[in-house]
Amino acid sequence: MAVASKIATFDGRAQFTVWLRAVANNSALMTYRRLRAHAQRVQYPASLPDRADPRRTSVIAGTRIALLDAIEQLQVEDPDAAQPFLLREIGGLTYQEIVDYLGISLVNVKARIHRARKRIRAQLGDLRAG
Repeated sequence: MAVASKIATFDGRAQFTVWLRAVANNSALMTYRRLRAHAQRVQYPASLPDRADPRRTSVIAGTRIALLDAIEQLQVEDPDAAQPFLLREIGGLTYQEIVDYLGISLVNVKARIHRARKRIRAQLGDLRAG
């Protein structure tokens, strides 16, 4: 649905597949935000434990949530670094495809991705230490 509604925004600057991946990426991110906002509005029963039972909690799910939180924080604090990072790490685009899509130099793409990785790594490292 997102592709159909956004097709008019395809301007031919980048390959169609690059544009398509970016639309899919953004759609997935918007779905995550919508689900997260919904989860924050839901009133949970008072009988839920204060702390999750580690024997029943998925470490992988917790890690994914932490990563999504770190990405969301990156988008707020450094949106210039977030977009190329998402296109590379989540969308799987090559550096050249990101250059074509964003219309910035290869040096800028690499610098922004490096900066984003450092921020994400630092935030995830803080979670492990805490």
